[in-house]
Amino acid sequence: MKYLSIVLFALFFSNIGFSQGEEESNKNAIYGSIGLVFISGNYERMINESETKFFKSTWAKLSFGKWAGWGNGGYFYEGGLTALTGAREHHMEFHGGITSIFDEERYDIGVSNSKHFSEPKPSKSEYRKLHPSGAIGYRFQKANGNFIFRTGVGYPEVFYISLGFSF
Repeated sequence: MKYLSIVLFALFFSNIGFSQGEEESNKNAIYGSIGLVFISGNYERMINESETKFFKSTWAKLSFGKWAGWGNGGYFYEGGLTALTGAREHHMEFHGGITSIFDEERYDIGVSNSKHFSEPKPSKSEYRKLHPSGAIGYRFQKANGNFIFRTGVGYPEVFYISLGFSF
């Protein structure tokens, strides 16, 4: 996870791969998402854009969120890549990455049980799992506009809707 964070950090703050067209598009995006069992904050940095390819832009993404449902809850971190189709403001969005999910409620139960039964305190790593993440959805975002609207399905979000801005 440490190496993934370093690679994504380098991608966010590099300008390699950008087209030098007359009209510069906004290369950063911040948005909040709410879904069936979660709420999250997200940051994206454009790492590539193309006028001629099927995917018009590619974005590196970092997310942090809280989730609750199905008898447990906690928080998650996610990193990955998002690709957008469409040359104007209407886009299909495809995302793939890795998410680290921490089951905070079950961890707290384990800590409580260890106090009552004189057992060793559980390790947080026992309650943290890495999973592949992915999503497919619709995104409204003009090349030089500031408003972002997203909706779709994915994991860990299930169903989501997002509002944000680009700059």
